[in-house]
Amino acid sequence: MLYEHGQNLGTVGKFTGRYQCNLLMYFEVYPDAVQAIAREKEIKGWSRAKKKP
Repeated sequence: MLYEHGQNLGTVGKFTGRYQCNLLMYFEVYPDAVQAIAREKEIKGWSRAKKKP
């Protein structure tokens, strides 16, 4: 998936294609989708100030 992101091979109708997002800022690796989705929801719940490096 990281390769596809870097090569702009995503679906145009999706968020990254629609808004020309092509710079990956951060990623984490999890052994399964359930843990990854839980972490994504946790991060999305944070304030913008907490997300800034």
